[in-house]
Amino acid sequence: MTTSSGVPSSRNAAGGWTRRRLHAVSGKFDDYPWMIGVIGTIIALAILAGVALLLRTDRQARHEHALERAQSVASVVAASLGGNIAVYDALLMEMVREAEDPATPLFPDRVRDRVRFGQALSRDFLDDAYVVDKTGRIAAPLDRTQGAPVSVADRDYFRSHESSPSLGLYISQPYASRTHGGRLSVALTRRIAAPDHSFAGVAVLALRLDRLNTLVSDVDSADLKSIDIVEEKGTVLACDPCAGAQPGQLVVLPGDAARNGDLAAALAFPRGTRAKAYRSVRVPGASMFVVVTPSTDDLLHEWQRHALLFGAIALACAATLMAGSWLLVAAMRTRAAAAARLMSLSMTDGLTGLANRRALDAKLGSEWRRAKRSGSPLSILFADIDDFKHFNDAYGHSTGDDVLRAVAKNIGGHVRRDSDMAAR
Repeated sequence: MTTSSGVPSSRNAAGGWTRRRLHAVSGKFDDYPWMIGVIGTIIALAILAGVALLLRTDRQARHEHALERAQSVASVVAASLGGNIAVYDALLMEMVREAEDPATPLFPDRVRDRVRFGQALSRDFLDDAYVVDKTGRIAAPLDRTQGAPVSVADRDYFRSHESSPSLGLYISQPYASRTHGGRLSVALTRRIAAPDHSFAGVAVLALRLDRLNTLVSDVDSADLKSIDIVEEKGTVLACDPCAGAQPGQLVVLPGDAARNGDLAAALAFPRGTRAKAYRSVRVPGASMFVVVTPSTDDLLHEWQRHALLFGAIALACAATLMAGSWLLVAAMRTRAAAAARLMSLSMTDGLTGLANRRALDAKLGSEWRRAKRSGSPLSILFADIDDFKHFNDAYGHSTGDDVLRAVAKNIGGHVRRDSDMAAR
């Protein structure tokens, strides 16, 4: 019973529309079964494409995570090294103040004690300290028992301060120490000025490169390919692992690439080809960078394992769906052919092959309606074989059947139009 609101009627109408649409779609599939195969193939390909997209997204996410980890490690190492350099720079500035004060010794004992205290705090990074006069000779070493004065006039830090009054803190290129048996060191230096602001010498703190290397080797680098400390001119100061390039070895950088923050050339270290993915952080207050490269080999190995697993599952599902779709198409075609044969048998006279009474009734109904719509005439011709019973009695039913088939063939051969029908 329909209420005044009309809700049941609306629901029934909606349900009827849905059933009609489903019936129409089902009819389309019955008429064109290949559409099921095409749709199944498209869905299978969409599954493969979706899994491929997910795997690519996962790879990018893993890559980004590795770079974030590299950035974090580079920042930690740079901050730690920057903190040490800030302490050393404070010691250098105190050495410069004392050296520039005419009322105090060139390298007072209290400053020496602070340098030794700094050595203890910095895990022996600090290798030596001394004041160089304007001629390039070590005038005030940290160790008073040092022998004859040693000249460092050929060192890059001495020449740089001598020619550049406003240089500030300068980090030298690695060198073999002349006061410690050729041990590789790098110098942190500041210029000492005379009262008239002329060049009066250099205050030097020397860092041991092998001790500096422990700063990066102590980092948990299981998921990292390498950690390097590179001076802005391209010299390797520390590395872990040091497969080819060693501390003190120069890495050729094009022009001012490192100063501009572009360390792409640093990825071509002599140790071999390195990954293009890396992160670098400038050490605060120093002309050096910490370069961290993630281990893409381990990253890709784990990703490839997942990709093979999920790819195989997706491929199996897609192949099953495609095969099932086309098998269903074949089954529907077989069913349609069988149904057509059954329909043909139900509408055909078994002896003569002409249409039977059922087919004739259906044809008469449709042609009668068409004739009424168009106003055209409808013709029916009845053909009868006279005295056929006597023929059967005289020659037998088998011969009579042959005669019936011959007559039916003759009549059926004169059917020309699609609307014509010969029936028995």
